[in-house]
Amino acid sequence: MAKEVKLITSIVEEPDDRLGYSGKLCIDAETVEQIAASNAGSKRIIVSVANLIDWHAAFISSGKGDYFIIVNKERVKALRQNDIDLSKVEISLLPDESEYGMPMPVELAELLAMDSEANTYFHKLTPGKMRALMYIIAKPKRETTRLKKAIGILEYLKEVRGKLDFRELNEWLKEQSI
Repeated sequence: MAKEVKLITSIVEEPDDRLGYSGKLCIDAETVEQIAASNAGSKRIIVSVANLIDWHAAFISSGKGDYFIIVNKERVKALRQNDIDLSKVEISLLPDESEYGMPMPVELAELLAMDSEANTYFHKLTPGKMRALMYIIAKPKRETTRLKKAIGILEYLKEVRGKLDFRELNEWLKEQSI
């Protein structure tokens, strides 16, 4: 089993990020290499901040020799609500040994088990595209909404024979009122 790494770092805030991210955790290259070496070179991790918030993530290169982990607005807000000092947070990093790099939504797993054609197309996608679709499905709070999204996405994949285009998918989902 891979070893957990604990360290103290800060969340550097970037309030004007157009993608909706509020900040990032800066991580040195040595730590990244240590974790990647223990997980067959993978830079996918499970992050825990201040023992309050956990999520699946990846190390992203800064282009300057070190790395960072994106922290979204909701997570920054939750940390602030718990009076966590963002300039000095305790984090725990664990190599992500899961099959997809994030939890598979139950609704999607059940549909894939029932539909071999959709299952084949889904599993021929790149790992990043699979994660993106899982994220789209997992995002809604209501189970019925997640199920509708999963059905719609799998129908789309079958219609386009696995040739995923995210813009086209979004338009298709809108046309279907999903």
